Amino acid sequence: MSLKVIKAGILDTIQDNGRYGNQHLGINPTG
Repeated sequence: MSLKVIKAGILDTIQDNGRYGNQHLGINPTG
């Protein structure tokens, strides 16, 4: 996977789709 930043701002964030499938380990899919 690659990411190209065209124009960055000071309040920009990078977010993924979550980490599903690890709830049985106590890991929240949203972080």
